[in-house]
Amino acid sequence: MTNRYIASIDQGTASSRCLLFDERGRIARGRALTARLTPREREVLQSLADGLSNKEIARRLHISVETQRTHMVNILAKLEAHSQLQALVVAVRFGIVDVR
Repeated sequence: MTNRYIASIDQGTASSRCLLFDERGRIARGRALTARLTPREREVLQSLADGLSNKEIARRLHISVETQRTHMVNILAKLEAHSQLQALVVAVRFGIVDVR
C-alpha cells in the first residue's frame, strides 16, 4: 500500500465518522425539540397530518380557532419551524404523528 492510498482510507473513515456524528446530533436535537410538545400540541399536529384545516382541527378538538392558532404558534416556536409544513415534516421524521 502506498501512503497516498492509506491517507485516502483515513480521510474516508474520518469523513464517515463526521457524518455519523452529525446524524446522531441531528437525531438528538430533533428528539429534544419534539419532547417539548404538550399532548394537546401533539393532537394538533396529528390533526394537521390528517389533512384538516385550522377550522376543522378546532372543531375536532372542541376548541376555538383562536386556541388552535395559539397551539400552532407554540408548536412552531418549540420545533423552531417557520411554517406548518416544516413543523409537520419534523413531526413525521421523529415519529410524533402517523401519516395515514
